Amino acid sequence: MKIESYVKDPMSHLDLKSKLWNVFDILRSDNISSEYYHLILFFLSLFKDEIVTSEILTDKKDIKDRIIAVLHKEKSDKSQQYLTIYQNLEPTLKDLSNEALFSIFQVLKGLDFKVLTENFPEIFDSVLYRIAQSQGRYGGEFIQPIELTRLICGLIELPENAKIFNPFAGLASFGVFFNKGQDYYGQELNQKTWALGALRIMAYERSGSSEYLCEDSILHWPDESKKFDLIVSNPPYGLRLSNQYRDIEPGIQTVDQFLIKKSLNSLTNKGKLIALLPQSFLIRGKHEQRLREFLVDEDLINTIISIPGGLLLNTGVPLIILVIDKQKKLPGKVRFIKADKFVETKNPRRKILNDYALNGLIHSNRLEEGAARIADIRQIQVWDYNLNVPRYFQKAIIAEKGERLVKLKDVLEYVSGHRGNLPDSGKLVRIRDLKDDKVDFQLNVSGIEEMAIRRPGIHQLSESCLLLAIRWRTLKPTFFKYDGEPIFRNKDILTFKVDESISDYAYVINELHSDYVQEQLESHRMGATIPFIRRDDLLEVVIKLPPLEVQQAKVQGIIELSNEIKILQGKINSLLAGEHELKYEKTSSLKHRLGTPLLNIGSSLRNIEKALNGKYSSWEDVKLNDRFEVTLKDSFYSIYQQLDLVHTLLINNESEIDFSNKKLEVIDFLSFIKRYVRGIKSAEKANVKTILDIHPDIKIQLDNKVFLIANAELLQIALNAIVENARIHAFTDDSNKYKLEFRVSLYVAPSVKNEHKDTDSRFDTYIKVEVANNGKPFPENYSIEKLTRKNSFAGETGKTGQGGFDLNEIIKYHNNDKSTLELITDDFTTEFITTYSFLIPFNR
Repeated sequence: MKIESYVKDPMSHLDLKSKLWNVFDILRSDNISSEYYHLILFFLSLFKDEIVTSEILTDKKDIKDRIIAVLHKEKSDKSQQYLTIYQNLEPTLKDLSNEALFSIFQVLKGLDFKVLTENFPEIFDSVLYRIAQSQGRYGGEFIQPIELTRLICGLIELPENAKIFNPFAGLASFGVFFNKGQDYYGQELNQKTWALGALRIMAYERSGSSEYLCEDSILHWPDESKKFDLIVSNPPYGLRLSNQYRDIEPGIQTVDQFLIKKSLNSLTNKGKLIALLPQSFLIRGKHEQRLREFLVDEDLINTIISIPGGLLLNTGVPLIILVIDKQKKLPGKVRFIKADKFVETKNPRRKILNDYALNGLIHSNRLEEGAARIADIRQIQVWDYNLNVPRYFQKAIIAEKGERLVKLKDVLEYVSGHRGNLPDSGKLVRIRDLKDDKVDFQLNVSGIEEMAIRRPGIHQLSESCLLLAIRWRTLKPTFFKYDGEPIFRNKDILTFKVDESISDYAYVINELHSDYVQEQLESHRMGATIPFIRRDDLLEVVIKLPPLEVQQAKVQGIIELSNEIKILQGKINSLLAGEHELKYEKTSSLKHRLGTPLLNIGSSLRNIEKALNGKYSSWEDVKLNDRFEVTLKDSFYSIYQQLDLVHTLLINNESEIDFSNKKLEVIDFLSFIKRYVRGIKSAEKANVKTILDIHPDIKIQLDNKVFLIANAELLQIALNAIVENARIHAFTDDSNKYKLEFRVSLYVAPSVKNEHKDTDSRFDTYIKVEVANNGKPFPENYSIEKLTRKNSFAGETGKTGQGGFDLNEIIKYHNNDKSTLELITDDFTTEFITTYSFLIPFNR
């Protein structure tokens, strides 16, 4: 590693930061994981405050011990602060070698000290955010985007002598942004996070007094005699209080409830609470319902700002900013702000909030279509205290000449079905069995599998009716024609009869697909990750109803158009069939040449297994090496898996993937990805560590149950393309230590098939799959277009990019022919240089 020499010429703070990034190279060369990169901030602060001087940095020997000795020897307040911070960081410091530490300080010595001290807060935060980005969601657990912090801090004006309390403070972001002489008191439980927050407050040298403690906000909430002008917090999302806390705060179930209830007692008569919470707080649970009722009835809610998902590094869950004000300027009113239009996609990894424009709208107090509305609390009470923001942005529906506007409850009659004395088995209809088609909307009863139905919430249906899915983001309206054989449904599907004296089944189904109905449904749906709609809300949806004969004529026109399209599609399929025949002729010889060797390999593997079973009863549990939990059984599974895939491709004569015979069906995705990664681990070289990271949101939101409409074979081909690319192009030096990380998380985004419609407000829930590696990067200026171009050359190996092309086609096949593939090449500060990212929708 080349060490920068001491630089005497003045440099700008941008040049300084550029030189500072060399420290990341030193940590990587010392095999220090990105989770330890925060040590840079500790060393940088010691250097800036001249706790570590040139005398200490004379040689590499025992440099760590000499720095620790100085911290213990100095008696100044600042040295004592550093000593406390060091004690919190000590477990990670022991992994850093004296040689690496010495090299780091040699880089720091090469910085222009005057520029460093004059720009230190900006330089500190620049390094801090770089570190957070390099750590992905782990970094996002303790830092929030600067745009979000600025927005929250700009919501209210505080006098210089104001008292601010910041529970669950993270990195004290609010403490350094409220910097006009206010008294700041923060609490943070995580020791490492607290240490970085303490360094940050020291870096900013804020003018007001600061007390930032490493303690539990739940156990050590300030005495109620201590009042604050502002309480501001970004508490941990989805956290339910454990029994130890419930004993202290009986009746409180979640951190959100705790924060709001305790804050109301700790605010002055003019005090305000600003909390960043998940959107689910607005609609979930009976305990939150009682709290919402109290806040609305007592007229405490000033503003609710909805923030779309994707702004935070550690979660894709949509958020809200809740502003509670004990002295509102608009009594009896609640302001709703929808921030979607203020969120910009700056790069594939994350979105950016235009906080300046949003704060301008908020402080102008103006109303704006689709962005700012004011609601009377009486309306909120009528809507059963539901504070879901889209509900308050419903557009007026205008009927055409001859049409009238009616609510679904005027057209539909609920059919409960029979619940008692059910048979042991029957045809249970699930959401995936419903149709999502304006023309072909009749339930295919013969295609529904028979299963055990003696379970709670099952209803027997023995009459023709309309089936509507109330979970996820599409109703999938489907007509069930009863012919003597009953079907059964669960609570995720509601059933109705249509009043045929005024409406036509086919017309109603078509209207339920329309954009104006979809927008109403979206405004009524609850839940961000797995949305649902209540029956009462569904029946409040308005549709346009012309005379019955007009309805039937409109439907007939749709059917005729659909038939013409089918005829055209048939001609296209005939042409494709001819092309497929040519491909068959070209690939049949390859099939014959490879078929026999594949069978021989499979037979040999089975013979080896038989021999091992005969001699070693526990051979399956033997680990391949001490580093990974990979056994011989896993290795055999991986080989069989790959052989089956090659065999399937040959049987289908696929030199190129033919999607016509690739059925999308329900798969248990977590089981699939776990098996796949186990297989990859068993096949990797000893210098490659393979990791599977399943985001905690999946446990919290989905209870670790992820069922997707997908094709497992195609997904395996897609992942193989990514892994092969890493093995060939990235993991080129056997002397290096490499990482291959598979990440699975939730992602809520605008519906892919409607992403180009400005008026579309529909959102879908996806599983986001990322595959990252820390190997050799792609060539400079290598783009996603080059990766996915058919037969393009990737890297220096001379191999074509067929894998990248297939990968993109598979992803498009799972996303209504729209690609969600992103290729992210990070800068040199991050541990993972290259990341592939794509989405798979929950429902199709």
